[in-house]
Amino acid sequence: HKGGIRAIAFSPDGRRLVHIADGKDGVWLWDLATGRLLIEGLGTGAQREWVSFTGNGHQLITLGQDGMIHWPIVPADYPQNGRLTLGAPQRIPLPAGARLTDIACLSRDGSRLLARIGANRAVLIDLEAPEHQQTFETEVEIGSLAFSHDDQFIAVGTRRDGNTRVLRVEPGFPLVKELPPGDANVAFSQNGVWLVNFTQDECEFWDARTF
Repeated sequence: HKGGIRAIAFSPDGRRLVHIADGKDGVWLWDLATGRLLIEGLGTGAQREWVSFTGNGHQLITLGQDGMIHWPIVPADYPQNGRLTLGAPQRIPLPAGARLTDIACLSRDGSRLLARIGANRAVLIDLEAPEHQQTFETEVEIGSLAFSHDDQFIAVGTRRDGNTRVLRVEPGFPLVKELPPGDANVAFSQNGVWLVNFTQDECEFWDARTF
């Protein structure tokens, strides 16, 4: 397609890849084993800024101009050709005043979604019961979000002061640890050993087992 790529994600089993293109080029879904295109440039009615598969790999979650949308992946009209399409969208209600961006992450088990909904505000949503939502705020602008390998902690990379805040996933989101300034980008290793704080010149590794 001619437009740029806004977002990209692998399926939980690593067999498929989805990307969101600029404007009308929409959703593209690939089978990585065969290289086959399963969904080609499917328009979704609005620009999308973020995409992820749900935990079972059978649905997509997108963030965009018209909110947070849950899309089932279903066979196309002529399933014998192996093509797929997206079923009827299900809009996930958000707290009043929410403003979505491209900053979000899915829990490792795929059951919860954490998304920035304001400069210093985020919401945690139970995807199996979307009405169950918890919000938290930071003193400065949120730059990135990440779940730990066991989904017990959230790392929040912040802009301006650059400090990384580690919060426990429980009511009130208590602060567990605050790390020195980085570059607002954070990630946990899949084995649960490291929290990586990216700076302009290097990556700082912190032992996540001490949280």
